[in-house]
Amino acid sequence: MAAASTASKPSSDARLVKTDLPQKHRKPVQDAVTMLYKQLVKSVDDKKQSRPLKWAVFAKALKSSLDISLGPHWHVLLGPSVGFACKKRKESVGIWRIDECMVVIWRSPGIEEVDNSVKDEPGLTVDSKELAFKVIQPSEIEAGSQLEQILAAVQDELPRLPEDGQVLAQALRRRLTADFGTVWHVVAGTDFVIEAAEDRRNFLMVSIGKLRVVCFQHEQFMGSGGLLSMIDWNKILQSIPYFLMIVLCFLYMTLTNLCQEGRGEVKLQIGKRLQAYMCSDDWENNLGMLGACVLGSSFCMRKVRLMRDAQNKKAR
Repeated sequence: MAAASTASKPSSDARLVKTDLPQKHRKPVQDAVTMLYKQLVKSVDDKKQSRPLKWAVFAKALKSSLDISLGPHWHVLLGPSVGFACKKRKESVGIWRIDECMVVIWRSPGIEEVDNSVKDEPGLTVDSKELAFKVIQPSEIEAGSQLEQILAAVQDELPRLPEDGQVLAQALRRRLTADFGTVWHVVAGTDFVIEAAEDRRNFLMVSIGKLRVVCFQHEQFMGSGGLLSMIDWNKILQSIPYFLMIVLCFLYMTLTNLCQEGRGEVKLQIGKRLQAYMCSDDWENNLGMLGACVLGSSFCMRKVRLMRDAQNKKAR
C-alpha cells in the first residue's frame, strides 16, 4: 500500500483514489465514509471539539461500521499527509480523499512472505540530526519485554531515517520485520489518527521531532469471523431446497431397493440393519409424507426469498 497525495480541491464527498474491495461493497463503504465524515467531522462545532478528536471519533465509528457490516479486524487511518507501510488482505483496501484528508481502510493478511532481497535505498542513514524522541503510547513498558526490544529498535532506526513519512515507514517496517517477524503495519506523519484492530499486539506510538510514528503487529487468519464473513449465506439458503430434493431421491432409491418385496435377501450386515430399521409396513406412506414436507418447505423458502428481494428493490 502506498501513500496518496491530497493536493486536489477539498470536497465533503469522499472521492475514490484506490480500492480492491468487491464491487458490491464499494459504493456502500464510500457512502458510509461520506456520511460519517459529514456527521462527525464537518457538522461538529469546531469550538466544542478539536480536529484530532473529531477525526478520532470518525475513525472509530467507521471501523465499527466496517466490523459490523463486513466482519471484524479492520484498520482505519485518517490524515491530510501521512506515509504508511502496511500489509493488506486481498479485496480489503480502500483509499479516499475527503476535504483535505485521506481515509484509508484495510485488513491484515494471515501470513506474509518476507522478501529479503529488498534493501534500504542509498542515503537512508545520512541524517544525523539530534531530534527529541518521546514515547506516547503505551504509558508504561515492562522491563525485559519484547515491546522494550521493539522500542529500542525503533529508537535506533528513526534518527537515521529521512523525514519523508512514506520512505521512513517502509524502511522502519523492513527493520521490524527482519528483527521481530511478521506482520507489521507502520504509519508516519505529522497529523493523523489511526483506529487499529482490537487484537493488535506490540502497539507503539512515538514522536521524533514533529514526526509521529505508529507501529503494531496484526494478522487476520481465516477464522474468528474471517471465514464466516466470506460465506455467501444467500446462495447457501437458495441451494437448500435442491439439496433436500437430492437427498429425498437418494432415500427413495435406497428404500425401494431395500424394502420392496421380491428384491431378495440383503447380504451385507449394514444393509440388513437398515432393512430392519427402515422397512416398516407403511414405509411408502412415510416417504410420501417426507417428500410433501420437502416440497412444501422449498415452496415457502422460495416465496420468502422473492418477498425479500422485492422489499430490497423498493428500499433502493
